[in-house]
Amino acid sequence: MKILVTGGNGLVGSHFVGNYSDVLSPTVNELDITDKSSLDHFFSEHQPEVIIHFAAFTDVTTAEDQRNNRNAPCWIVNVEGTANLIRTINYQPYFIYISTDVVFSGKKENPGPYSEDDSSEENLNSLSWYGWTKKEAEKLVMNNLKNAAILRISNPSRAEYASKLDYIHKILKLYDTGKLYPMFNDQYLTLTYINEVTETLIFSLPIN
Repeated sequence: MKILVTGGNGLVGSHFVGNYSDVLSPTVNELDITDKSSLDHFFSEHQPEVIIHFAAFTDVTTAEDQRNNRNAPCWIVNVEGTANLIRTINYQPYFIYISTDVVFSGKKENPGPYSEDDSSEENLNSLSWYGWTKKEAEKLVMNNLKNAAILRISNPSRAEYASKLDYIHKILKLYDTGKLYPMFNDQYLTLTYINEVTETLIFSLPIN
């Protein structure tokens, strides 16, 4: 079975690729989801039965500086890149979209936790720009693909140290270098253990 992983060099995607060897994990130069011709060329050679779409613009702070700018990288990668990928598929692979909990607002009147059946936030002013772009990409997946699933993760963390810092190790590095900014004390966070993301994805593959 051919499995395509986009964003296989990212923090979460690289763990899956490292623990499930039989995958296609092209670099950006080999497959650029923001470039339709790159997608056409790749899919003319490969027609994976499973697509796991990790690739995303995930710098939340930088994304907020791009708010409402649909010509900036966050929108282009997260929304247009996902749309390009969906439009290129002219068959029915199993498509898994990796999303985020910040498609929900966490507002005081509805702070969560949320279930699979809860609708994501529809008010732009109640979400970060990153969360909004991921919410828009989710809608593209749900409205255009029949054989698809969405996996939402939150503050990804891994037990071992990696070249890309996870949620916990990023804070620890800032602390060690004396650059840690004032932290919040009014939020409850849920960490997603990256190893369990990999296990869940492997378990969900059609071969199982």
